[in-house]
Amino acid sequence: MAILRKYTVQEALNIDVAAKWDVQTALSVNDSYAHATESICVTDTANGIDYHQVAIDVGGNDEVYFSFGADKTVAPSVSTDIQLANDSLTFVKIPKGIGDLIYLKFICDTGESATVKVVLM
Repeated sequence: MAILRKYTVQEALNIDVAAKWDVQTALSVNDSYAHATESICVTDTANGIDYHQVAIDVGGNDEVYFSFGADKTVAPSVSTDIQLANDSLTFVKIPKGIGDLIYLKFICDTGESATVKVVLM
């Protein structure tokens, strides 16, 4: 069942305003079959972590796939999740209603690796 909450004025009007700017440590994302999925916790209601948007900067030799989920060990799917090209900057809204813990997860689909820089807003 979805978590129902009241929205802030900015969310209700769909205005892009970032009251937070939290730069994360760069991730080295590798082939999903040889290495663990890399993840960042973007929502933890018990500890007051609640971001609304994320900036993702992909660098390196490979594209990455990303997804959001409540389980950080479940890798994104190369057949169904969104692919981000290398040398790209993408802004994504963080979905609500997945659970009290929400992780942003990354994998590569080849033997190459990519560096992912993330800013939580």
